[in-house]
Amino acid sequence: DFVFETDAAVAQAHARLGRDSIALDASLKLSDLGKAGDGFAGSAALDVEASGTHDDIISNVALSGSDVRVHGARLDAPALSFAGRGPVGAHKGAFKLTGALDRQPIEGSGAVAFGAESGVVLDQVAVTVASALINADMRVPADGNPDGRIAVSLPRLADFARLAGMPLKGSAKADVAFSQADGVPVMRLQAEVPELRVDDMQLRGLSAKATVADYTRAVRVDGKARLAAFDSAQVNARDVQIDAAPAAAAPSFRAAGIINEFRPAPIGKAAHHDHAHRPPLPARNVRTPGPH
Repeated sequence: DFVFETDAAVAQAHARLGRDSIALDASLKLSDLGKAGDGFAGSAALDVEASGTHDDIISNVALSGSDVRVHGARLDAPALSFAGRGPVGAHKGAFKLTGALDRQPIEGSGAVAFGAESGVVLDQVAVTVASALINADMRVPADGNPDGRIAVSLPRLADFARLAGMPLKGSAKADVAFSQADGVPVMRLQAEVPELRVDDMQLRGLSAKATVADYTRAVRVDGKARLAAFDSAQVNARDVQIDAAPAAAAPSFRAAGIINEFRPAPIGKAAHHDHAHRPPLPARNVRTPGPH
């Protein structure tokens, strides 16, 4: 038996461990989330139950909140639950997410498996928060490289302005796929940001597509990025193009575009690990804000 109590939290647990069985009942209650940091309010509770033999454990985990607010955004009845079964080394189950963000639905579900040897497996995970959608099918082995895909769609970033605590407009989407080819890990990335506004910064027409091979050792990048416009108090950029290609010693990058009314010279190579090459930029290609 274990009990720990402060003015804002109470944790308690009762556990019984036998030669062939286990029984656990634990909980954590946070009465004032405001003590976790500025911008937070409300309360939260976590309950964990596990029982059975070492080869067949039944688990239930529940996380819930009450009157939760983050930077003024209201989370109505947020709840996350997980029900699993199996040994510790190969535990499998399903999770469910419910609630609302400023009266817009929060929903999520999927299968989860984890273990000392198998690592973590996410199967048909789908999470919706307001207008945002996240899909994931991933396997992350304990001693290997990930395999699978994660896709994120944010068609209306304004839904998260209050949650982020700043003015936010625009849309974005990204897709990341992990695999292996010729014995090395490969990551393929696609991203699009038609428009993004954060405070006084505005971005338009960003698209990127890249393949990153052997990213755990000798990184090889093959891809391109395009940016129609970027405006802020210090920087104005137009028609920016960045191309990357694999090379023997390090990825090779080339950039073109107009930055603060000047067109920089193309950029050469950039090495990885503990070495870096910083190509010289002529003074005429750099303009700082303020009087000249």
